[in-house]
Amino acid sequence: KILDFGLAKLLEAGVGSDVATRGCEPTHETRGHIMGTAAYMSPEQIEGGDVDHRSDVFSFGSVLYEMVAQRPAFSGNSAITILTKIREGQVPDIGGVVPNVPYELERVIGRALRLEPERRFQSLADACVELQEVRDLLDTGNWVSVADLLHRDRPRRRLSRFLLPALLLLFGLVAIHLSGFLREPPVEPVRRIVPLTTFPGWEREPALSPDGRFVAFSWDDGGGVSRLYVLLLGAHEPLLVTSGQGDARNPAWSPDGSQIAFLRHTAEGEHDVLAVPALGGPERWLARLSDVHFRGLDWSPDGSSLAVVDRAVPQSNGSIFRLSIETGEKRQMTTALSSGLGDRTPAFSPDGNFLAFVRWREAPVTEIHLIELSKTDSYCLTTHDGYIRDLDWLPDSSGLVFSSRSKGTTGLWRIPLVGEGPTPLPVGEGATGVTLAAEADRLVYSRMFTDANIWRIGGPEARTELPAEKIIGSTRDDFSPSFSPDGKHIAFTSERSGKRRIWICDSEGESCSQLRSGVTASMAAWSPQGERIAFSGGEEGKSAVYVADLKGEYARRLSEEDSINIVSGWSRDGQSIYLASDRTGEYQIWKIPASGGPARQITQGGGIFAQESHDARFLYYLKLESPRTVWRLNLADGKESPIFETRMIPASLEVWHDKVFWVPDRSDRQLSIEQYGIISHQRGRLLAPTAGVLVAKYGRLSVSPDGKWILYPREDGGGSDLMLVEGFDGPSGSGLGDWMR
Repeated sequence: KILDFGLAKLLEAGVGSDVATRGCEPTHETRGHIMGTAAYMSPEQIEGGDVDHRSDVFSFGSVLYEMVAQRPAFSGNSAITILTKIREGQVPDIGGVVPNVPYELERVIGRALRLEPERRFQSLADACVELQEVRDLLDTGNWVSVADLLHRDRPRRRLSRFLLPALLLLFGLVAIHLSGFLREPPVEPVRRIVPLTTFPGWEREPALSPDGRFVAFSWDDGGGVSRLYVLLLGAHEPLLVTSGQGDARNPAWSPDGSQIAFLRHTAEGEHDVLAVPALGGPERWLARLSDVHFRGLDWSPDGSSLAVVDRAVPQSNGSIFRLSIETGEKRQMTTALSSGLGDRTPAFSPDGNFLAFVRWREAPVTEIHLIELSKTDSYCLTTHDGYIRDLDWLPDSSGLVFSSRSKGTTGLWRIPLVGEGPTPLPVGEGATGVTLAAEADRLVYSRMFTDANIWRIGGPEARTELPAEKIIGSTRDDFSPSFSPDGKHIAFTSERSGKRRIWICDSEGESCSQLRSGVTASMAAWSPQGERIAFSGGEEGKSAVYVADLKGEYARRLSEEDSINIVSGWSRDGQSIYLASDRTGEYQIWKIPASGGPARQITQGGGIFAQESHDARFLYYLKLESPRTVWRLNLADGKESPIFETRMIPASLEVWHDKVFWVPDRSDRQLSIEQYGIISHQRGRLLAPTAGVLVAKYGRLSVSPDGKWILYPREDGGGSDLMLVEGFDGPSGSGLGDWMR
């Protein structure tokens, strides 16, 4: 027996086995690896699936082909090209290479190289019998070559050559004639949207290979570490290509598809730039960058350099640099602003004329800039009211596609280099990363999802220690709970209907129903009598105050300002609603009549998330200064004073009688609930930090009127999958590129 050291492994004995073998499950370290030599691997081995002895039959056929033809059965400029040919069954006709090869030998080789394992020889013993038959024919001289068969069939083939076009022409004429009677509306280009991955955890930062057949991506399967994988489109199992320690992120393909560059976080808090063969192998170190998080990189079309993000000087924001592959020299291309979050996500245009990147200004404004490489001139292509997370070029370099969270919606947008501004695409809900293939009509994006639910724990008046339990949940986000004044109902924000709306249920989380508002809604607040609910309605960049009457189930808009208006709570007499608004340029507390009318500014030095005290004497609110401070305003004389400082999730501020509750803004994102006594000045903790539980967005708390319970949201899961969008040519020849234009 001949074994390749490190490649052979034990399998269960099965049909065709000569001897019984011991079973051996693949280890975590080897699962997903493609091990072997590309030109001799079977299709099922390429896909990373289960293999058996029939995989060896395929490899035997590859060797036999090469022995006869004096060249490999599968060849190409890179391993990626070779594996693609094998996976698609692109076996070259051996008769065209060696015309005098015996027909029977060609048949044996062809059967061994069948794409489907069940159509190959089921054992090498069967192949041996067939080869013995071929040898006997050669010994007797009674054999026919492939060239002889082609010569004999030539008259019939010549007839087919003329007959087939004639038939096609006939069918075409009939179709044209019938089209006048059976005319249908024009068919739109077909767009197929399918999930590429559904693995647990986070699959993100996709990068399509230049030919569009493979996608590289980072995957954190829940262990907290991202590793780099490559997936052949159409296969089920990805290939692990990195082997080092630490997060591997931001893959970028070389122009020839043979290598993948990526970033790895180091123990020193910086990032290394490395390159690895596209199918795995030794990692090659290229450079070290300052810690600017994972901000993207891209390979230049000529393969000579990488665009990376680094700091020009310590403590500065990240700028774009060009890194030489050969020398490791870095040349600065942009100078980041001192404000904002710097420049990131560089991307070379396929034609090599431009470099695009995202410049983050003050949240939530981001810009797309272009550098014309021949002149080193740069200019702003567009200013976007939202967070641009990733971008890539259209294959013809005529524009870009980018992922963004804008006005409450996360999706994909397109912008041409010349012409109109950004326009949303009809695909890409929840998109973060995005990639297009330069040589294929397809797009891949990473779709992020979360699962926030509402939990409860014993409150300040709970007589016994009550364990935390989930009370409201769905497969979509549920957050921002609010107890009704009588404690019998809960209003909360949910995306379970596909849109962000206010929902109402009983105190046990049952009998849920949606409040009819007709607008994107959040931050519900009950009136003191419990017959009305105020909420913020509209998009993130522009929201207004609405009031819904629960008896009539209608929502009426109160504020008309073109600004952000966040509902905080009601006055104790039920006549007014407190809100935080940025209409003056910074967040201040305002008060608007519940029956309608102009709002009145309450604070001058800033404020958000205000709540009136139980006795209606004071107003408590948070200032978003550093450090964040809870303040109290005397409603009688308008004087304000600081209460205490703390790092908190702003929306979590909750005042109940003489106590203040909040969720700390922790760097490790663990969830805890703390309290402060306004009279006693004592701090305490109701919920200790919980490992592995992330704070949900809009981490609002709500204490029941009797003080028995505290409601809070938390993320119980989440992740991201890769989605594939394919455009097929329609009657007009328009594919994905035309559809996006």
